Amino acid sequence: LDFVVVDYPKAGSTFLMNYLRKHVGNETYVYNGELCDMDKNRPDRIVKDFYHHHIGNRRTQDGRTVKFGFKCPKELESEYALTNYARYFPETKFIVSIRHPVLWFQSYYNFRAYHRFPVKMPPTKNLIGPCELGYPYIPWNCTKTCPSRNQHVCTNRANFHHTLSRLGKTPMSSREEKDLLMHDMEIVPMKNKVFIMESRQLIVENSASKHLSRDLQEFLGLEHKLRPLRPYVKRTSIYSNDKAVARMIDICEEEHKEVRDVLVRNGKDAAKWIKEYFIESPEVYVSLKKEFIALLDDWGMDPCEEKDNRRLWSDIHL
Repeated sequence: LDFVVVDYPKAGSTFLMNYLRKHVGNETYVYNGELCDMDKNRPDRIVKDFYHHHIGNRRTQDGRTVKFGFKCPKELESEYALTNYARYFPETKFIVSIRHPVLWFQSYYNFRAYHRFPVKMPPTKNLIGPCELGYPYIPWNCTKTCPSRNQHVCTNRANFHHTLSRLGKTPMSSREEKDLLMHDMEIVPMKNKVFIMESRQLIVENSASKHLSRDLQEFLGLEHKLRPLRPYVKRTSIYSNDKAVARMIDICEEEHKEVRDVLVRNGKDAAKWIKEYFIESPEVYVSLKKEFIALLDDWGMDPCEEKDNRRLWSDIHL
């Protein structure tokens, strides 16, 4: 198992899965869909699912070794997944995309509200804090039936620095760093290398995406270039169920101000830790570090407050 897209739902994981699946030289094999057996504590199923693919696809026609991977957008938040990677797949590389918490929250809320209709989502003010009281992880066995009924949408999931810290890539020795990482999840020190990006780096029109394809290619050890990122073409129709659309939110409306304030605070803390600690690890890779940091600097802003903050919405199609 060469790589896994382990980032967060509605932060670019599906885009990355499809992008890596369509490698020009057929040098990658990426499972089409989510494969989340690690978080269910079933690593044996990963081996079973990939065994026959390895037998039939491990070499390209010109003799190069195929890189195998899949996506699961909740591995970092699972109680079991990281322990399984550290034990059974310590050489597997992680690819992580992160997103401005306010934009992430709206996108994920609306995804659940629309695709799980007629199940009704709680008001956003009721989604502040953990997804499930007394349990710091994301449960795998009760998306629709967990006691909270929030379908795993909550502000604590936007504390991206908390889940990234579980990889054990930073010292965690200073009081300043510890104060940013007040959570109850297990730290699983592991040697797996990590490539992290901000979701706007997936947008070819953003200058921070300039070397992303090249840097991902080098990170994965591919001989052939990844195909260039392409300009985004807006789909003419996305939602056809008008009743479900009525359940979706515009997070810039005043009734969502309370949840936005929490998400901006989360974003500010996450950006500080990622910039000052996480990307300083020699096991963490980033494309165009200066531009990446500039994108994170936006996380302390509410994209609904200032007119010029509307630039933050450039990734809305992810």
